[in-house]
Amino acid sequence: ETAAAGEGFPRVEQKRRRAFSALPTFPAEASVLHPRYGALRTFQKLFGLAKKLQRYLGFPGKWAVQMARLLMFIVLLLPGFLPLIVHYVCSRKIVKNVVYGAKFRHQLDIFVPRSQPQPGEKVPIVIFISGGAWIIGYKAWGFIMGQVFQRQGVLFIAPDYRNFPEVSVPDMVDDVVCAVGWILARAEGMGGDLNNVTLMGQSAGAHLSAMAIIRQAQRETKCGAASSAADPNGDHRAWSPSAIRRWVGVSGPYDIINVMPL
Repeated sequence: ETAAAGEGFPRVEQKRRRAFSALPTFPAEASVLHPRYGALRTFQKLFGLAKKLQRYLGFPGKWAVQMARLLMFIVLLLPGFLPLIVHYVCSRKIVKNVVYGAKFRHQLDIFVPRSQPQPGEKVPIVIFISGGAWIIGYKAWGFIMGQVFQRQGVLFIAPDYRNFPEVSVPDMVDDVVCAVGWILARAEGMGGDLNNVTLMGQSAGAHLSAMAIIRQAQRETKCGAASSAADPNGDHRAWSPSAIRRWVGVSGPYDIINVMPL
């Protein structure tokens, strides 16, 4: 009778191990500096890009006044933003600066759902591309939306991308494509549901995310359906648009020719 009772223990242990192995795993939080760039190279690059941007914008022209107005607006909103900023910086449920590629801005933030899912349960995935007029876009601009989604049990991931004048729009789209492919290859291991992936963008991010889907559709038409998106060591630019269940564009410019100033 004792032996018969003991026969159940291995099966219980196997179930426990399977449940443990099914728990999501996340990359380690990294430095705000890309590992391929030290503090000195980062400062030199940012300083050089700032000088280049000033030449394009005609320093100290009208844009300087607009920037001052923007900074004043931020200061006025700061009291309401401050608690959320502190949570973003200090929360262990937000994994920041995870590297997804080799370029200067190839990092992303992962907002882990606050409620722990059951072993084997998958959560919805939202990939958010922030806006910034193609000039000041930054992954941290999604810190409020990320905290809202993570309270709803969503795996929210905000990639960064290179801006003008470092690159032009085609390279920004390439960064978005690379980031989405990196996420699709790893999101299931983080507890995400690959059958429920939303790609979302705001302002310039809406334009870039839409262009990323169009580029992948064109690529698939020429090269055939992608098959390596789920391979962490595969080509991150080979994912299929069918991997995205829905796309959401918020206040994005799409007909660029007609919105350009004369």
